[in-house]
Amino acid sequence: MESNQTQVRILELSQEELARKRLSSHTLQAAVEALHLDGLVVLKNAVDVAHLDKLNERMVAEAKILYKQKSTARNFGASTGNIQQEPPVDRDFIFEDIIANPWATEVVECMMGPNPKLRFFSANTAFKAKGRQPVHIDVDFDMPKVPFGYCININLVDTSPKNGSTEICAPLTPPAPNQPLPMPIPHHLLYFEPTKPPSDLLPDGTNPDHSPGDPFVRRMWAGGSVLFDSKKPLLMDNSRAVCLEGIRDVAVKGKPGDEKVFVGIERRIAALNKDEEKAMADANGQLDKILALEENIRQRLWMPSDVDFGPANIIERRNIVFMRERTPEQAKEAVAAAKKPGKMLKPQHEPDFHHTLHPDAQLLFRYSALTFNAHSIHLDPQYCQNVEGHKHLLVHGPLSFTLMLTILQQQLAKQGGHEQIKSVEYRNLAPLYAYDPLKICGRKADDQKYEVWAETPEGGIAVKGTVKTERV
Repeated sequence: MESNQTQVRILELSQEELARKRLSSHTLQAAVEALHLDGLVVLKNAVDVAHLDKLNERMVAEAKILYKQKSTARNFGASTGNIQQEPPVDRDFIFEDIIANPWATEVVECMMGPNPKLRFFSANTAFKAKGRQPVHIDVDFDMPKVPFGYCININLVDTSPKNGSTEICAPLTPPAPNQPLPMPIPHHLLYFEPTKPPSDLLPDGTNPDHSPGDPFVRRMWAGGSVLFDSKKPLLMDNSRAVCLEGIRDVAVKGKPGDEKVFVGIERRIAALNKDEEKAMADANGQLDKILALEENIRQRLWMPSDVDFGPANIIERRNIVFMRERTPEQAKEAVAAAKKPGKMLKPQHEPDFHHTLHPDAQLLFRYSALTFNAHSIHLDPQYCQNVEGHKHLLVHGPLSFTLMLTILQQQLAKQGGHEQIKSVEYRNLAPLYAYDPLKICGRKADDQKYEVWAETPEGGIAVKGTVKTERV
């Protein structure tokens, strides 16, 4: 009979990670994944045993004295044998790997954002007793809807049920539904983003993996395409999936001194097969095994043609343009130009359906958080104006893409739900700014073909897309 107990992920840090005081991207991803799935993760060798022994020797002696005192706080009564004992704060007993563990801090930063603060530093000591503590939570007030903190537990001695180990009510992965549904379009944008700590990002908050490097330090999402394989959609059935990302092509365009680098990023999303799931579980954070598994997945999923699904369920292409840095004077000129009417491409047809909204800073922040996008052009107005030369925060390219597909799918549902999206191609032609009215439009151009676009406040086309559908 299969056990329904959650298997705790135990990650052992490599010698390189210990020496650098930094987790590898693979270990960091495994830790974050464990927190999302199970609510806990163990970093096996992240604390020096000598530090634990020194603290234990001091605290055991103090604990015996405290236990005899009636004034000592006893958690859930004297019968539990569990007392509240504050750790020593003498200089000789303050250790970085205990009070500010760099590896644990890196995981917390990846989950919550930079510069976490230590708000509570305390300890419990368990004496032999007949009673036990009831199931409880340590933070006894209405919980917010988003994580606001993480508890880092450090044991001074090896623990087991015999000497008072802590039981944790970890969430169990819910059972797979009897009839799992396909992943909604375009929810793949919410998953598979690279897990990088803030310190590994570029100064503008972007992923360095795609960057050609200096002097092309500014980037813009120019457009892309997505293909959905309806014959084998990615199912929401609690199984694991993977995204293989690679650079399909690179082109340099423009006059000398004003070149732009166009990078075509291809992402192939597929379910892991049983052998890969087993290999992932067996790897348990070990870098050599993870790298071997990644290479096997790469060999299985990457195809010579960018339209050949192979085993993939979804193929996405992202076209990113990298540009040279602007001087402060050039940025000011660009801001002034952005406030004046310029050339624009006008729609050639009236929309069959449309919706207008006013994106604000809160919407952009939430979309950035959902998609793990820390690009400063969506979050920092001063950066937008002084560095990039934009008049305000920019609406994400993927956000306008999401809005266009959302309004189209609503229209398809109104028409009876007899069509589903098969493929999308889109281009970002002009910037869209926060607080400006944003009109999302669409029309049926032909049988199983729709045009979608986003308009600027002046009525010009900012984003233009073509969607092909198929009958359900």
